[in-house]
Amino acid sequence: MKLTFLLKRFAFIALLAAAVVIGGVLLPALAGAAQGTLRIDSAQAGVGQSADIMLSARDVGAPGIGAWTIDVSYDPATLSVVECRAEHGGICNEVFAEDVVRIAGISLGGLVGDSELAAISFRCEQAGVSLLGITIDVFSDASLGGPQPIDTSVLSGSLTCSDEPPPPTPTAVAPTATDVPAEPPASEPDKVPGDADCDEDVDSIDAAHVLQFEARLLAEIACPDNADANHDGRVGPIDAAIILQISAGLLG
Repeated sequence: MKLTFLLKRFAFIALLAAAVVIGGVLLPALAGAAQGTLRIDSAQAGVGQSADIMLSARDVGAPGIGAWTIDVSYDPATLSVVECRAEHGGICNEVFAEDVVRIAGISLGGLVGDSELAAISFRCEQAGVSLLGITIDVFSDASLGGPQPIDTSVLSGSLTCSDEPPPPTPTAVAPTATDVPAEPPASEPDKVPGDADCDEDVDSIDAAHVLQFEARLLAEIACPDNADANHDGRVGPIDAAIILQISAGLLG
C-alpha cells in the first residue's frame, strides 16, 4: 500500500515537472515570432571602380519572410549607385532618396534560412569610407492573413574607396522616378479588396502595383482603398503579400 502511494506521488511530480517545462519553454517557442538577421556586406574599391554589395537575411525561422521594405543608406559624396538587382521577385528604387536605395518585396511561401534580398552596385567617386546603413520599414513573416513583424538584428557594412587610379569603365545611367509613368486615374469602380488596378480581379499584377508604389516607382495606385488589403491605412508590402494570398485562394 505504501509502495503504491509512493509510486503515484512520484508519477504526479514527474507530470508536474513536464508541464512546467512545456509551459515555460516549449510553448513560447512555438508561439513566438520568427527571428533573423539583416546584414549588408563590406567591400573595398578604387576611385572610379564599382563594387557589388549584397543585402541578405540570415537564419530566419519559420514561417519565413513574407514582406519587406528595407532602406540602405550611403554617403553620396563618396559613392554613387550604378545598379540595384532585387532577388525573389522584389523591386529596387536606386533613387528613392539622395542617399537611400529602397528594396521591397513579398514571398507567399516565406523565405526561411539564408536569403539574398538584393545586390547593390556602388561606384567610388572619391577616396573615403562610406557607412552602409540598414533601416527597416517593414520586415514581416508569411503568416496567412496577418503577417507579424520579425524580431530582427541588423549588421551594417561599409565601402572603403582608395585613391588608386582605375581603368576607365562605362557606367550605367540610373533611372529616375519620373521616367516611370504614373497609372492613369480611373473612374470610381466597385470596391474589391485587393483589386489595386481596378480591373475587378485580384491577382499578382495588383501585388506588383503595390510594390511599385511602395518603392515610389509609381506615383499613385488606381484604387488605393482596394490596395489597402489589411485596412491599416497604409499601402505597403504586407498588403501585397495578402493580395497574393487572396490570388492563390489561401484567403477568401
